Amino acid sequence: MFDMYDIHRVVNPAELPASLQSLDDCPSILYCVGDVELLNTTCVSVAGARRVSSSSIKWLNGLLEQCSTSKPTIVSGLALGTDTAAHKTALELGLPTIAVLPSGVNNIAPRSNEKLANQIVDNGGLLISEYMLHQAPNRDSYINRNRLIASLGKALVVPQCEIKSGTMHTVRFAKQYGKYIVTQDADYSGNQHIIRSGDYKVLIK
Repeated sequence: MFDMYDIHRVVNPAELPASLQSLDDCPSILYCVGDVELLNTTCVSVAGARRVSSSSIKWLNGLLEQCSTSKPTIVSGLALGTDTAAHKTALELGLPTIAVLPSGVNNIAPRSNEKLANQIVDNGGLLISEYMLHQAPNRDSYINRNRLIASLGKALVVPQCEIKSGTMHTVRFAKQYGKYIVTQDADYSGNQHIIRSGDYKVLIK
């Protein structure tokens, strides 16, 4: 993985983007690998199912391709499924991408995405975490990771999710932060809840 000298520590909250500074639980420290300036770019966040359908990935890829002309930074959580697809599509489209980790930046979770993490950094992207080096993920750190994903993006893209899923934590954070949620009208309980509950600012694509 990364040489210790490649890991930057952003310890002054004033150096964080306004989206993170505005959080009641703003990170007191942020460990970064890669281009820290991406934190100050226009971002679009992506969250969704780990076991994601091919049709949902196709929908996501099409949406990101439509957005690519404005060169947004794609933010996701490096998890399997939707997150992996979002990062890979960003790389294929030549878009910068930020991976927000639930673990130390030198302890990639899941381990199977270490290669992808390296590709993100090698292609001018960024890995970030508020957790100490070597720290393993836990349930709370995944939820905390999701709040950063929701906060960084101008909007949250949700291709597919069930109502009882970790993705709904990200959706609720996006609602709390006043973000638009972009989703498809597909037969998944989370998608239908987002569209029909009236609780969210929704764009259906």
